[in-house]
Formats: sequence, C-alpha cells, structure tokens
Amino acid sequence: MRRLSGAIASLALGLGVGCSSDPGAKAGAPTAAAPQPHPDYLVIAPRSAADELAPLVELRRRQGHDVLVSAIEDIAPAGPSSDAIRAAIAAVADAPGSKLRFVLLAGHPLGAPALPTFTHRQGDWAMGWGDVTFSSDHDYALFERHHLAVGRLPARTDGELAAMVDKLVRYELGPPGAWQKRVMVVGGPADFGPVADALIEWQATTLLDQVLPYDYDVNVLFAKPDSPYAYRFDKLGQKIVDDMNQGALLAVYAGHGNPESFDTVYFRGYRFPIGTMYDLEDVDVRAGAPFFISLTCHTGAFGRARRSLGETLATNPNGPVAVFGSSEVSHPYPNFLYAETLLENLLEKRASTLGEAIVMAKRAMPEKRILAAELLDFADHDAIKEEHLALYNLLGDPATRLRYPAHATTTLDSALVPPNARVTGNARAAELGDGEATITIETERSALRGELETISRESGPIFQAFETMVKNYAIAADKVVARRIVPMKAGLAPIELEGPTAPGRYVVKVLLSSEGAVASTHARFEVAPRAD
Repeated sequence: MRRLSGAIASLALGLGVGCSSDPGAKAGAPTAAAPQPHPDYLVIAPRSAADELAPLVELRRRQGHDVLVSAIEDIAPAGPSSDAIRAAIAAVADAPGSKLRFVLLAGHPLGAPALPTFTHRQGDWAMGWGDVTFSSDHDYALFERHHLAVGRLPARTDGELAAMVDKLVRYELGPPGAWQKRVMVVGGPADFGPVADALIEWQATTLLDQVLPYDYDVNVLFAKPDSPYAYRFDKLGQKIVDDMNQGALLAVYAGHGNPESFDTVYFRGYRFPIGTMYDLEDVDVRAGAPFFISLTCHTGAFGRARRSLGETLATNPNGPVAVFGSSEVSHPYPNFLYAETLLENLLEKRASTLGEAIVMAKRAMPEKRILAAELLDFADHDAIKEEHLALYNLLGDPATRLRYPAHATTTLDSALVPPNARVTGNARAAELGDGEATITIETERSALRGELETISRESGPIFQAFETMVKNYAIAADKVVARRIVPMKAGLAPIELEGPTAPGRYVVKVLLSSEGAVASTHARFEVAPRAD
C-alpha cells in the first residue's frame, strides 16, 4: 500500500401559514388563511405561480415554518425593481419580533413578470477580463444586519417552476438509500504554475483525508493526466453524468469553468472538455438528487438569455436538488475557503438547511486565511473575499433539508491488531430497529492498494492510454479490503471481518439500513508491523 504524493414582502397570495409536527406528511393543496405577522420563510413570486408553489409551501408549513408568499406585482407595481424587492424583504426582517430566516425568489430575472436581481462590478483583481459585471441575489440577504438565507428557483415559466417544486418535494419526502452517505468530487487541472498547483493539491489531499468525515464515501474524479483518479478524457462528461445518476448527498466540482462547461484538459495534442452543459442535460437522478457545489468561474451565472451550466442543472426535473456557484469570474483562494467551510458545515456540523450552511460559510469567509496561499498572490485578499460573498448564489430553496444519514456509533474491540487478525466490535443505531448492515474495511482515502501503470503524455496510441487510465482509476477508487453484510437486530450489528495483511492505517465503515432510514458510522484502527 503506497500513498499519493500530492494532490457553494408586501401582500400575500393567500397560500396560508401554519405548522405541523409531521415533517414527513404528504404535501397537498394548501388552505387559504391570513398570513402570520412574523414569517420565518418568505417567498416572492409572480401571482400566476400560486398553484405551482402550493406543494412546496404546504411542505414547509408542515415542517413548522411560518410562510408568507408575496406577489412581485404587488411589491413592484410600477415594474421590475430589485430595490423594491429588497425593501419588501427589509420591511419583514426589520419588523419588531421578526423571525425571518429564509427568502425564496421563485422566478427568473428574464421571466414574465421578471424577478430582477442586482448587478455588481468586479474588482481590480479581475481586470484582465475587462470591465465585468455579474448578477447577485446576495443583496437580498441584508447581510449587514440580518444574514438571511436567500435562494432562487430560476424558472422562466410556470411549467419549469412546477417541475422544480416537484423535485424539491420528492427529494425531501423520498425513501432513504445508500446515496445519503455518498459524496462526489470532480476536479480539473489547476494550471496556476508548479508551486501554486502543488499547494492546491496538498490542500485537496488534506481536505479528503482530514476534513471529510469517513462516515461518507467519497468518489473522486480528477481530470489531470498524471493523477490516479484520471478517467479516460474522451468520456469525462458521460462519466460525471453516470456517477451523478447513482445519487449522492453532495456533488462538488473544483477547477476552472465557463458558463456552459467545466474546464478543458489537453492530452497528446487534443483538447477534451471535462463536462459541458450538453453532457449535463442528460443527468437523470432517480433517487438522491445531490446538492451541487460548483467552485469555479461562471457556472452559477443566471439572469442571461442563454442558460448557464448551473441553471441547466437546477432546472432539470431530475437534476441536482440545488446548485451553488459563481455568476462570473472567481478566484481560487476564496473558492477553496468556500470548499473547506461548506464541507465542514454540511458534513461535520450538519447544518439543518442548505441556506444555513451557506450563511455560515459566508459569515466565516472574511476571517478565514491560508497564509501560504496569500504569499503566492499579492492581491487585496480581504476585498476579494468580500466580493465572493456576492459572486456565489444559491439556485435552489434555502430551506431545503439535506438528507444526511442518521448518526450511529462503532466500537472496535481493539484499535491495534496484528496482520491477518480478525477485526471485531459492533455498530449501533438504536432508532433504526431491524434491518441489515454493510460493513467494510477500507484504506485511507490517500492510499492506493495496487501499482499503477505509467501513462506517457507524448507517445503511444491514445486509445491504449485511455484504457490504462480506466484500469488505474479502478485501482485508485477501490479502497475496500474486506466486505460483509450482516443482519441488524434492534439497531445493533456485529462487526467481524478478516483484517488486512499489510501494516498501516485503516477504517471500518458501516452502513446500517432499515425500511425507513439509513445510518452511517466508522472507526479507525491500525495494523501493526510484523514482529521479526
């Protein structure tokens, strides 16, 4: 086993406000009622969208939210106005006793009627791109005093809005599955120079091994010729689609991008797109629509005549449940800070909603620093981080509840075992009752279990290089040393597997499944060197 060397209000529409203690109840047509004076969830939409929004409004009511839905026609009777929308939000948020936490904009800036956004101008750090402006909903968050969680369903028609609402409701009320412990990570080549690239890869390796909890399975795809996680470049877009279609809790892209595609990788004189909007139009997730975090330039653009990659995914009826991305050119430094903070908020702290995780990340951004990164770039990092609060927007409902696996515990009889010894213990999730448990022994994420074949960047048939990439990828992705499925009784499952032969650090991972829920847990152990 060897180690790798480096490596996102005015008048109500009469949809009613209420609450229920049953968050899993089926959504239905809401009953008309007078809005409560202190909503925590504000929806702004065209008046024509009442029927399309009804299932989502009812779901949020049943989850305990006090909902107010306001018509853009009443907020801005003289015509589309972002200032009027912000003033309406502020009127609710500033009211004495206000509970407002979530704001959902249900419509597109180019819709009819339009639901406008704000326009910002990029700072001097992006001057190489010319005089650039970008769209942002961040101003609606009133961050200077309220830190509201804001999201947008960028639907251009009532039909698109109905499909997006249906996707949200299906996601939150759908059955559990193993997808709830899966995290998909796609990376493009950094190409910022050898020193910066080495730092980025080191940070990424640290993120995978130390920040992402081992309760989750992390699937890595890295579009770089000398990476063990490189997949054949002529099939990258289809690989991303196939992986996403399996379902995941999160899907993350980091690298370069533009409005209609991720980056391009060059190999043997050919140019291969990592994934285009046309590839991702084929995403068809039937169970486990992920929250897609796109940490790159442009892919979260909205408010333009032509859809961006992020809009394409967000409006796809079977695409990601939400997309978090930048609407223009973004900087790699705050992109990485977003990655680190969002993943911590979601996977470790388990923020209860997407909006809360994003608000936590945006509040932390100005104070976070990586000194080595700042030494490589002498820009005004405080100003850049501040700008990225507005650059990144949520295309989705900020009140969406991410479908985390339930908590469980693992107890091993020994954390140090000799080679070939049995690894024993138990896993427990009492609230799950009877079912089954899938138990694996795995290497750490930064470890490889086999030897990789060398791929020449310059010579040999390209199809052979691609076939070798597929073989190497299979070796790199396979972390499982042993696997066993056992019955779970009253939430308790026994652990008993043959341990590894090679000395080193390993992880026992357990997925406990019952009819109504899944839980995940892990424990680390070490195989001691052989005694001479």
